[in-house]
Amino acid sequence: MIVVSVGAAIVRLCLGLLFIAAGAFKARRARAVRRVVERYRLLPAAGAAITARLLAPVEIATGALVILSLWAPIHALAWVAAAGLLTLFSVAVGSALARGIVVPCGCGPLLGDHVITPLTLARNVALLSILTVDFALAR
Repeated sequence: MIVVSVGAAIVRLCLGLLFIAAGAFKARRARAVRRVVERYRLLPAAGAAITARLLAPVEIATGALVILSLWAPIHALAWVAAAGLLTLFSVAVGSALARGIVVPCGCGPLLGDHVITPLTLARNVALLSILTVDFALAR
């Protein structure tokens, strides 16, 4: 059994639930998610369709991995999945901001289903930083 601090448990539980909630929100709104992905203008139509279809299950699985890392020796895998998603989301948001594209965040109601702003990017970087500190302290 893996033993983690109370702080690490809170971080992983919150981040895990955040990913699961965002994925569940996307799973219920597949068409809307596809339109949001297309509005970022980073992928051709076929790539946007595939990405939109995969986002929900990948976010849910990532959230489950992060939570399960409290008990199972999968912290590195959970970290790679969560950091990868947060990095991809940050790149997409930063790219859209740099190109002046007004697009919904697509995060879901838990984080506020809002139009992206520099605060959206800052929030993603903050979450990635928290995740990185948790990973570093777990080593």
